[in-house]
Amino acid sequence: MRKKYRKNMIAFPLIFIIIGLLILRHLFTNQGDISIHVKDNYSHACHVNDLIVYLDSDGIYCKNSKGNIDKICNISIAKTSTVTADEEFIFFSPSVDSKKIFQLDYFGNVIKIHNISHSIYDMYFVDDILYVLNYSDINMRYDIKAYSSVDDMKIIDLDKCPYDYNITVEKKFFSANIQIINNRNHCYLKITDKNEKTVFCNVYNKKNAKQIFLSKTDMTASLYDNKLILFPLKSGKLNNYYIINIDNGKVVESGTTFNIDYSYQPIKQSDKYLIIIAQYSHYAKGFTDNVSEQIDGDRIILWNYETSHFEEKKTKNHERIIYANSQKAITYYKGKYLTYSLEDWSLIKKQSVDEIKEGGSYTFESCGDYIFVFDNNSGELLNTINIA
Repeated sequence: MRKKYRKNMIAFPLIFIIIGLLILRHLFTNQGDISIHVKDNYSHACHVNDLIVYLDSDGIYCKNSKGNIDKICNISIAKTSTVTADEEFIFFSPSVDSKKIFQLDYFGNVIKIHNISHSIYDMYFVDDILYVLNYSDINMRYDIKAYSSVDDMKIIDLDKCPYDYNITVEKKFFSANIQIINNRNHCYLKITDKNEKTVFCNVYNKKNAKQIFLSKTDMTASLYDNKLILFPLKSGKLNNYYIINIDNGKVVESGTTFNIDYSYQPIKQSDKYLIIIAQYSHYAKGFTDNVSEQIDGDRIILWNYETSHFEEKKTKNHERIIYANSQKAITYYKGKYLTYSLEDWSLIKKQSVDEIKEGGSYTFESCGDYIFVFDNNSGELLNTINIA
């Protein structure tokens, strides 16, 4: 009887210890190894006036402002496919190594297949210039006005393109991290390597093609009127911000508002605010896409252009911000999409999620009034979230 009592005395604490460990495991690892990447530029979706052109696994689609969807064409989509468009044409690359760009109209007719001499990592429009990114260099510029059903795309001569750059870095170090920010008067171009170190940085005045060379900096940027706002790209480096007059290149304001323990990433601009996501990270490490590695939650920073005043909102541990504008933010947390008011950070909407699975890898691209959720392994469009 006494031996049985002793066994029970030993067994009960062990049971409580095991239950406690299971609870701790649930609290700290129930997000699993989910990878969530939030993009502020578009490779699988693009916005053209009131239309959104996007890729799904079986073709190219177009959604209008009323939410009506038209399938433009049937075509096999890979996870490295990319699309961009203007008002007249859609440009589609089937994969990184295809070395082809399909030029289509909005009825799905193939106008021309352009043969490119290099791999196609991504494509961007800046005004009427199409920038095609290669793995190892970013020096291809095409004038979309020169496209026709007869001729291949014309590579623009250096002296004819005021927004031109030619930078080559070793392939093993290149990550294709590029910022192209465009407003009415200026264009800002920046390239970083795999360690997020800046290898090229420049500002162009469109009216007179004047170039303003910036010293290489590990800061990220935003354009507002004639001001360039620079702030820290990753933790452990800087906590200063700088506002530069891009007509003369002079610093007009600086401060030390940023927390050195965080990395920062601009995601959207409004008439009043620059909206920035901040993420706690250890020294010299930038954003992590792995939710389980997220230590101290994400933060949203609203920067008022006129006053340089900052407002900050913080998420819970392992809660990832997937979208924000000047009124609301949407996050992913424990199998749900949560929508918050940025005025008082109150929860205004909760939506269950079916498409995000443990062990999966996903990219969220916001474009127009929608968030597109893509599977990084298959390239499939899993969900379209209306954010209007």
